[in-house]
Amino acid sequence: MAALTDNAWAGRQDTHNRTHIPSQPRWHFILRIAQLVVALIVLILTAYAAGKFGSGNLAGFGLAWFTFILTAGYIAWLFVAIFVNPAVYNYWAQLALEIACVIFWLCTWAVLASEAADFGTYDGWYDYYWGHGMQSAVDCIKASAGLGALVWLLFVVTFVFFLLSLLHHRKTETGAAGGINMHETKHTTAAAPVDGYPQQPAYAQPTAEAYLQQTTETYTQPQAYAVPAEQAPPQQQAYAVPAHQQV
Repeated sequence: MAALTDNAWAGRQDTHNRTHIPSQPRWHFILRIAQLVVALIVLILTAYAAGKFGSGNLAGFGLAWFTFILTAGYIAWLFVAIFVNPAVYNYWAQLALEIACVIFWLCTWAVLASEAADFGTYDGWYDYYWGHGMQSAVDCIKASAGLGALVWLLFVVTFVFFLLSLLHHRKTETGAAGGINMHETKHTTAAAPVDGYPQQPAYAQPTAEAYLQQTTETYTQPQAYAVPAEQAPPQQQAYAVPAHQQV
């Protein structure tokens, strides 16, 4: 697992965020340089052979040149996206370009090998009939086919390791996102607004017995209240009717 977690940019001192980039070890980028160098040699060999046979006579020449442009553009973008401007990096784009390089280098070396096999039957006769240098052009086609197969193998290796790194990165990314969502849900669900208004705190519903007791206590007859003597109203004295007014 160390081969997947040992990032080539781990020791870089800059402010760029590279958490979205799958880990790619240092030896991974050494293979990138080897891919570019060998692809450049294939370009030179096919260009020399095309100068002898003509660029339009063999399909392998044009295919080799296109594959070299694809390889050079891909590796240049990869270095810029990782080390210079990580904001332009996308691991799905890298995966697609990696697959494209594997496919096109397979086609390139297969076509060159087929054309080299056709010329192999006439070894030794090209210089005699077509002039000096034709045999060396055939040898260049054979060498470019072999080197094309080497580049293809290098891309197979980088593709496998990048795919493993991508799967590990996606697993880690999903786990981290799931942990954050659970944390946020735990603390924010209770306070989530409804129709634009914050939820009010829930109150416990009283039971029937508690409600009956509360109602009984509310309507209980008040106790008699003793009025102090000094506040009591004065009592009226009895009035005696005179005798002459009595009937």
